[in-house]
Amino acid sequence: QVIRHVRKFELELQKAKPTCFHHGEVVLELRLAMDLLLFACRLSKVMVTTGLNPSSNACGLAVINVGISNLPPIARTDLANRLLALIEQFRAVWLSRNLPCGLQTSLAMFNSLLTKLIPENDDSLYSVDRNTPLLQDLYSSTDIARKTSLSA
Repeated sequence: QVIRHVRKFELELQKAKPTCFHHGEVVLELRLAMDLLLFACRLSKVMVTTGLNPSSNACGLAVINVGISNLPPIARTDLANRLLALIEQFRAVWLSRNLPCGLQTSLAMFNSLLTKLIPENDDSLYSVDRNTPLLQDLYSSTDIARKTSLSA
């Protein structure tokens, strides 16, 4: 629903004819806000999809919070690429109306999220405690070992 409302607002913004002195900057800020909302929706959707309870019965929670570090590496990479574009958009909007000295502080939250989204080499194969492999990785490594032993 949020995505639908943001898309509707995007269409309304295209039709708008602002007359204020800084109308260009205001429109860019509104577009950035909409893009950030859409990114948050996309991230939330991936987290909910990843955290769905596979059990068909009504036992337990329907969704669990798996955390960003346990999202599939492909989804994390896609989100990281989108966030990089948003960071550049944010930087341009920031510098159009603010002093450059506060930019790094404003980017800190984005940079923190970006470091969590970028899949690490071996660490993305492990759960939150970094010692226990994820179940999907245990199955894939077992299948690989079985195929290797069968072919030998």
